[in-house]
Amino acid sequence: MEILNLIIELIVYGLMLYFIFNLFKVDYYNPVVAGFTKIISPILSFLSFFPNKLVSIVFVAIAFKFLLYEYYDGSRFSYIILALVAGLDVVRLFFNLILFIVIGGVILSWVAPGSEHPINKLIEEISFKVLMPIRRFIPSMGGLDISPIFVLIFLQQLDYFFYAIRMSLL
Repeated sequence: MEILNLIIELIVYGLMLYFIFNLFKVDYYNPVVAGFTKIISPILSFLSFFPNKLVSIVFVAIAFKFLLYEYYDGSRFSYIILALVAGLDVVRLFFNLILFIVIGGVILSWVAPGSEHPINKLIEEISFKVLMPIRRFIPSMGGLDISPIFVLIFLQQLDYFFYAIRMSLL
């Protein structure tokens, strides 16, 4: 039972990372992105129903979460409630992954700035693209960039908002 839960959760995490890679149009030639593409593409080609790639990724992730919830709590809740909870969990997972990527980008900018490792380049690329809209309005103050603070607060508030909606459904 727990192995099935772990496998489905890993698939959902992989799908959401792949969604982030496609959403932010990261460097496809990065070995990490190429590896994720090789792993996730068979799942998506088998299960995708929509012509838009991003919609397919989200739909498949929600479907996996729905199947997991149906397996554990199917008799207590209706299918609509389980689908809504699965969708909210996928949205919360997206915001949490972005949050951790931004935190990782901030830490990497202190510890290993300009590193050529593929994971470091990927994290810095995604966090740069997430922080860019905020940096347009809030410039750095004397070499100190405070834009990650605003992004982290915003992402935490979105996570709390969707968590409150999720808990009101259950």
